[in-house]
Order: sequence, then structure tokens, then C-alpha cells
Amino acid sequence: MKVINNHIYNFGTNGTFYKRAVPSGYVNVSGLGWRWIENEQLFTGFRHYQGSYYWFQNGVRQNNQWETAWGHRYYVGADGRAVQGIVTIDGVKHNFGTNGTFYEREMPKKAAKPYYYSQWDKHWANTWLSGGSFGATGCVPTSAAMVLKGTYGINVTPRQVGNQVSHFHESYGASGLDLKTMINAYGHSIQSLGTPNAVKSALQQGKPVIFFVNVGIGHAVVGYGYNQGNTEIFDPYNHQFHSGWNSVDGILSKLSKDPQDWDAGTPAFAIN
Repeated sequence: MKVINNHIYNFGTNGTFYKRAVPSGYVNVSGLGWRWIENEQLFTGFRHYQGSYYWFQNGVRQNNQWETAWGHRYYVGADGRAVQGIVTIDGVKHNFGTNGTFYEREMPKKAAKPYYYSQWDKHWANTWLSGGSFGATGCVPTSAAMVLKGTYGINVTPRQVGNQVSHFHESYGASGLDLKTMINAYGHSIQSLGTPNAVKSALQQGKPVIFFVNVGIGHAVVGYGYNQGNTEIFDPYNHQFHSGWNSVDGILSKLSKDPQDWDAGTPAFAIN
């Protein structure tokens, strides 16, 4: 490969010396080194290579700089890869998403801290809910109400949240699908988190997470915040089973075994 009068030519390497077609892609050009070539030209733009996207300028891979394409801004790091997730650049945090699109977008807004409610509050503890008194069975609507009021500013009580379900999927308490009905009724959604990393990522983004944990029976609690592998737990059962900061891995090791708690996916739900 040679550059003659700013054009690239390929004369082969097998001792035949004649000019032939110029290969495309990452090519080692004599005197220049590795370059990205397309249509016998040094290429400028993004190209996918070995599982990542790289930006080339006149065939040269670019590092540590901003690039613009398709109406969006991107950033390529020290290894030339287009970055993903929340990345600090020159002391400022930027959000490039985690869905494989790579472009810069608004930073996610951190949700506010849940408001603490007890399912044993005298205002609703002795009312009826799915198989027993609200004080005994109301952990799911109480957890949902904590998030809806504290995080999303909806002035709602646990009793009001429980009233959103006309037919419960569980004979005693509420299931994952019941939680979905409750949250959807107020214009929000639940997202089942299938892996420990997904749970930790949601908490790191400031999203509240409702866990269905095993305390002899299934029991719902709220996790919020993330600090060195721990999250703050809001236990609606007067903090009897969990209080303060707890290991996320520890909570995940105690997820409920009740099949009803799995009917909307893994029983750890980000509330969006």
C-alpha cells in the first residue's frame, strides 16, 4: 500500500508488483500506519470494528475527543471507543445512554427519597386488604405509596393505593402483578430487574427499587440510594425486618420464594 499524489494504491506484497484493487477497512499503509479505507479513500466518520464504534478522521482513529454525526454528539475515549453510560469528561458528567445508541442525552434526574409510611398506621391498619387486615397484608401498597408520595410527589396514602386493585392475584397480600396495577394507576411503571448489576445500576441512577423479600413469607420493602454496595431500606412493617443501610447483595440473597411474587418478573422492581 502506497500513497502517491494523495491517492492510495495497492501493489501487493507477493513480489508481483502490479497495481490491484485497494482493500477496505483497517489497512496498514506504508509510511502512514494503520488507516481506515473505503472506496480507495481515507475515510472520515464512525465505523464498527471489533465490537465497538470508532471515529476516523482522514483514515486516522481519533481518541479523547467529541464528534458530531447524525445530528447527535458523541465522545471517543482514550482507546478510541465511543463511550456509553455516564462518563466524566473534563470534570463534567455526561450521559451517553446504555442502549447501544452512544449519543449524548440529558443526565437522568435523580428521584427524591421515598416518604416513610407504616402499614400499621392506625388510619388503615384495621381495614381489610386481600386475606387479612391492612396491617398484616399491606406491605405492597404501603411500599408503593412511599415511592409515589416521596419520589414522585403524588399525595397518596397506602390505603388509596391498595384500593386500585379490584381483584388480587394473591390470596394473602399482593403480588408483583398487583404492584404493577397500583403503580400504573398513577401514571408510572415498574421494571423487573433480572440481574444484580441491573439492580445496582437502577439504585445508582437514583431510582427507588421495591424488593419482595423472604421474611418467612413474602414481604415488600423499598430500597433507595447506593453507597459502596449498600442501599437504604424502608420497611413498611415498622422497620421490623430491615432498617437503615443494607447490603444490596444481602437483600438479593433473600428474595421471596413465593411464586406469586415472581408473576411480574424477578421480584426486584425499579419504579419509573
